[in-house]
Amino acid sequence: MAMRSADGTIRYMSDQWEGRVFGFEKRNGVTLAQSPDPAIAIVAFGGGSIGVSRPLKEDYRYHIVDENLKRPGDGRAATAQAAAFLAQADKHHLALYTVVPVTVPVSSTIEQDALPGAAGRKRIVEKLARAKQALTTWDKALFADRINLSLLEGAPRTSEQAADFHYAAVARELREEVAKATGQTPYPIVIVSQSAGTLNDGTSEVILAEGRLDWHHWGLGFVVATPRYPFRHGVNMPATLTPGSALMVSELESLAASERLAGRDWFCPSLEQAEIDGDILRARFTTMSDLIIRNPKSHGFAVDGIENGARMTAAEARKNHVLLRFDKAPQGDLTLRYAWGETRTKIDGFPANRGSVTDSWSAESLLLPDTTLYRYARSGRVAVRQERWRAGET
Repeated sequence: MAMRSADGTIRYMSDQWEGRVFGFEKRNGVTLAQSPDPAIAIVAFGGGSIGVSRPLKEDYRYHIVDENLKRPGDGRAATAQAAAFLAQADKHHLALYTVVPVTVPVSSTIEQDALPGAAGRKRIVEKLARAKQALTTWDKALFADRINLSLLEGAPRTSEQAADFHYAAVARELREEVAKATGQTPYPIVIVSQSAGTLNDGTSEVILAEGRLDWHHWGLGFVVATPRYPFRHGVNMPATLTPGSALMVSELESLAASERLAGRDWFCPSLEQAEIDGDILRARFTTMSDLIIRNPKSHGFAVDGIENGARMTAAEARKNHVLLRFDKAPQGDLTLRYAWGETRTKIDGFPANRGSVTDSWSAESLLLPDTTLYRYARSGRVAVRQERWRAGET
């Protein structure tokens, strides 16, 4: 057995099991398997459900620590992502990293809340600097691999173009600030979960901007992990997810981050174009696998601009597109919406924007028993073109 003691941490090697050599650490009297270097920082900043406390059945108390190397115990966005990240490592029998979650929630965020010099951005840098210093006692560096970003919750009337510009500017600056705070060279990726609006209003163009950040700003490391319209909101909370729903979103965000950081694709189906030929409209998606409509009665599609009273009668998924059938050929300057632009007075706990299109991927949740995760199509809006296509495809 070889042993080394430095700065309050004891590390030693042993062949205690089947002749195999393992590394261990002893922290404050507790011996645990040595976690790899560096420690991983996960940053979550903004509104949405960033500050919601999620119910964690396993909080990995020896591997998830705050900037003071204490158990955070808050269950908020970054902590929940850390738990999901470690649960995946457990599932695949991988070593568990030390993870430092840094959550800075800002309720009803507006543009000023995320500009340079804003208090929230300063707190992120301060927490990372403190964690970096504290981790020297464990002989570990700190590396931030992702930033979870949710902006403009308090400014829903922001235009799509302005929201796109704001997200890009904040991401560009915050990635640099985080990298400088930890001393790393690579910049973190940026995880966004597309917002859904409120229980009675889903007309914000911020939603549309969020849904296309990865297409418009690939170089800034954006990953749109999931839309939030499929998830339930809290009682008397028109725009805030329940703790259980927020946990599902965090797990999807963690899965998306892990896939992208491993050099693999992750993107939710995205509505790209629509063409109509007679009484059938074809909605084309960019997707990683074949589309599925999980609930035909709540498929999520609507067409604006119909002048002759044509009504949609059915929706059918076929590979990378959805066929929408009408009782007669719609006439007018048409626009197709999916899970966006809805308003209503009935309150059932879900956002006004609804939809049930996913791709074929699914996974059993590691954080919520008896729960299946899906990759839902993001909310979108496109103009409809008149085009003859049915001769070759129906």
